[in-house]
Amino acid sequence: MYPGDNKIFDNSPLVSVIAICYNQEEYVLETLNSIKAQTYPNIELIISDDGSTDGTKAIVKKWIDENYPSARFICHPSNMGITKNLNGTIPYINGSFVKVIGCDDVLLDDSISVIMKEFMKLPEDYGVIYSDMFLINDKGETGCIGMVEKRGHPVPSGFVYEQMIKKPFATAASIIYRKEVLDKLKCYNGKVDYEDNDFYLRASRFFKFHYMPEKLVKYRVHAQSLINLSSKTRYYKNEFLVYLLNFDKRTPYRQVFMKRLLFCFKNLYAEKFQQTFIFSLRAFLKTGNPEFIKYGIAGIPFLVKDRK
Repeated sequence: MYPGDNKIFDNSPLVSVIAICYNQEEYVLETLNSIKAQTYPNIELIISDDGSTDGTKAIVKKWIDENYPSARFICHPSNMGITKNLNGTIPYINGSFVKVIGCDDVLLDDSISVIMKEFMKLPEDYGVIYSDMFLINDKGETGCIGMVEKRGHPVPSGFVYEQMIKKPFATAASIIYRKEVLDKLKCYNGKVDYEDNDFYLRASRFFKFHYMPEKLVKYRVHAQSLINLSSKTRYYKNEFLVYLLNFDKRTPYRQVFMKRLLFCFKNLYAEKFQQTFIFSLRAFLKTGNPEFIKYGIAGIPFLVKDRK
C-alpha cells in the first residue's frame, strides 16, 4: 500500500494540499517528498502544473506512480499564471481545509499536524491560520531566524481586515484555511498576477486569522522566484489592482484604501508604466479622487513610448 491510499478514510478532517508548479524540475521532488512525509494522517494531494516546458511534468508523473498513486495531477498545456492555475484545482477539492504550496518550498514533517491541532482548539469563525517560516536559498541553506521575525512584519490575530489593508502580512506558503473561506470568496482573482494579497485581504473581511510563531515551512528564494523575477512595475501593478478591485468606501477604510492606491499609482507613474493614463481613469471612476487624473494626464506620453 502506498502513502495516501487510505488517508481519506481517517477520522481527522481531510486537508486538501494543492501543489502548484511551473518549470521547477530542480526543486519539485523535495516539495513532493515533504508532503509525503507529513505526519498528519488525512491528506488529499492535488498537483497542478502550469504548462512547464522543462522536465517538471515527467518528474511529477514518475513520482506519483512510485510514491502517491492517489494524487490527482492536472497538466495545463500552456502557462496561465498562478491565479488561473489555482482556480483550475477548485473543482477537485474535497477537503474541509486547504493548504497551497509552491513546488520550490518545503513543509516540515509536522507542519500540517501542528496547524490542524491548533484549528481544533479555535472557534469556527477562525478561517485562516498562518505561521512563521524559515527562509532558504536555492541550495536549501537556512538560518535560525524566521522570515516573519527577520522582516518584522505585524502578526495580528482575530479580525485583521484593517491591518491587512495597511500592510499585507500573510504569506500563502505558511497558511492553511478552512474550505468555507474559498466557498465564500468563490475563487482566486484571475485579474491579478499574484493571488495571496488579494485572496487573504478578501478573506479577512469575513473570517478571523490566527498567527502561530512556529516555523513550519521552508520558503525558498532563488533566481527564478517570483519575488526576484517581479519588476517594480509588475509588483505595483498587482498591488494597485488589489486595492482597486477591493476598494472599500466604508468609513474608516476608504482613506486607507485611497492612500494605498495612490502610493501604488505614483510608483507606476515613476516607472513610466505604459497604461498610466488608463489606470488613472479606472481609479478616478472608482474613487472620485482627481489626483489620479493629474498623474494620468502627465502619463499620456507613456502610451506611445514603446510604439516608436
